[in-house]
Amino acid sequence: MFEKGETVRKLILFALVAILALAAFPSTAQAQTIEECQSLIAQTSSDLAGVTIGGNNPDQARAGLQSKLVGASTKLAEGKNDDAVAKLVDFQTSVERLATAPKPKISQADAQLLITDANNAIACIQGLG
Repeated sequence: MFEKGETVRKLILFALVAILALAAFPSTAQAQTIEECQSLIAQTSSDLAGVTIGGNNPDQARAGLQSKLVGASTKLAEGKNDDAVAKLVDFQTSVERLATAPKPKISQADAQLLITDANNAIACIQGLG
């Protein structure tokens, strides 16, 4: 079992990696269409489908994550870009919680993939202006 300090350090590390990943993919921020942003959300969903989630309720955890992605896509389609970004940030936070739980439910590599995907979608949406 992890000590509280170690869990906090992992959360901070994930946050820093997420910020660095966003900075590492500036070309995504240049996307000009909602369709491109929707495609990035769809890519996140596709990658989520290939991720192994452990724990007592992996199907419920996956459904919760998928629901956040559907919500982001819906908000984007409605022109509510800030709400779409909020849904994606909520998705990232949930992924981080799964990866940094005392008994991790998702691998750090899978978490980083999903966080990077979400960062790309966020950058795209923010690039819409």
